[in-house]
Amino acid sequence: MPSRSFKCGEAGQAIRFSCPKGIIDGFRKAAAKSFPWEEYAVLIGNREGDLVTVHDIWYPDGRKKLAGLFSTEHIFSVKEWMREAKRIARSKGMEVLADIHSHPDCSQCHPSEEDWDGMRSDWIQGICGVYRAKKRIRTRVRFWGPAKKIKEFYRE
Repeated sequence: MPSRSFKCGEAGQAIRFSCPKGIIDGFRKAAAKSFPWEEYAVLIGNREGDLVTVHDIWYPDGRKKLAGLFSTEHIFSVKEWMREAKRIARSKGMEVLADIHSHPDCSQCHPSEEDWDGMRSDWIQGICGVYRAKKRIRTRVRFWGPAKKIKEFYRE
């Protein structure tokens, strides 16, 4: 199965990230179908040194209801989703590696301030921009992270 590999991380901290093309394409289709609401999923796989390999994707139940309830732009992962994702990953001998979600009406695939604030220091995040172009819905995916928060910043 073909996969796409990405390098992501802070400067000097390269991570090799491999995800099957079918998983990425499947999420892009789900995000386009959910438009103008957000889509959300969890990526499951293994880490070995600097190599992060995705083997599966899990879509939580109830995500559509929450996407419509909060707003047309944001969906919020709930703690129960992560507990369930971790349980599923462990049952397969894997771990939760990342989340992936869409940003409707946005051709850019950059994390929002909320995304950065919620990102764990060892987390990878996929952002799928979903937008209209020439009367068609288009999608793009980009992966980010891991990120380390700066708790204090001093400038002289």
